[in-house]
Amino acid sequence: MFTDRRMVCPVLMFMVSAQVRWGVQVFGIPMAIRWIVVAKAGLKGMQISVVGKHIDIGNALKGHIETNLSETIGKYVSRPAQAHIVLSREGSEFRCDCVVHLDSGIMLRSTGSSGDIYASYEEAAERIAKRVRRYKRRLKNHHNPKNEAKNLAALDYVIAAKDDAREETDDAQPVIVAETVTQIRQLSVGDAVMQLDLADAPVIVFRREVGGELNVVYRRPDGNIGWIDPQPVNKSVA
Repeated sequence: MFTDRRMVCPVLMFMVSAQVRWGVQVFGIPMAIRWIVVAKAGLKGMQISVVGKHIDIGNALKGHIETNLSETIGKYVSRPAQAHIVLSREGSEFRCDCVVHLDSGIMLRSTGSSGDIYASYEEAAERIAKRVRRYKRRLKNHHNPKNEAKNLAALDYVIAAKDDAREETDDAQPVIVAETVTQIRQLSVGDAVMQLDLADAPVIVFRREVGGELNVVYRRPDGNIGWIDPQPVNKSVA
C-alpha cells in the first residue's frame, strides 16, 4: 500500500508533541525536560545490558536501571561506557551485580542485596555513585593513550578450589578450570589505589608508571592498603 510521506510526517510530529504536552501536564515541565535529556543521553551514551539469572525481569525494571545508571555515570564521565547488570535470587533476597567499563579502561564494580529487586539495584548503584563522586575529577582527566600502549598482556587462570575430602599427593598439580587474557596496565600508585577502590577488588597488579616494574596494591585485614614494590632492599632494613 502506498503511503504519502507528506501525510505521515505531520502525524508523527503531532504524536511527539502530544507526548511532550502530556509529560508537562502530568509531571511538570522539569520532568518533561529531564525525560528528553535522558532519552538523548541513552542513545549516544552508555551501552547497558540488564539480564536476570534464572529469574524473569520486566521491561519496567530494565528501563529504570538503564535511565538511572546513565544519569549516575554521565554526571562524572563524558566518554561512553559499557555496563553489565545481572540480577539473581539468593534465598529470600535478590542480588544485583553491577560492572561498568569506562572508555579510559577503568572498571567499576559493586553488588547490592535486598528483599526487593529494585532496592538491590539501588544499593549497588549507590555504592558505585559514592566511589565515582570520590574520584570525579581524576576520572574526567584519566585518559593517557601513551600508558595504554605500554600495557602488558598476561594469561589469567582460574584454579579449582581444594577438596578437603581428598588427600593431596606430593606431585599434585593445580587443576585449571578457566583461562583468559588480561591486561596489566601501566599506572601510577595513586591510580592503582583508585582502581582497587572503584573495582572493589582485593588486589591489583600493575606496571609502575615510572620504570615499568611490576607492582601490587592490595587490601590489608586492618583496612589499610598494602603496596608491594620489588626494589632492592638494604640488609639492615630486611
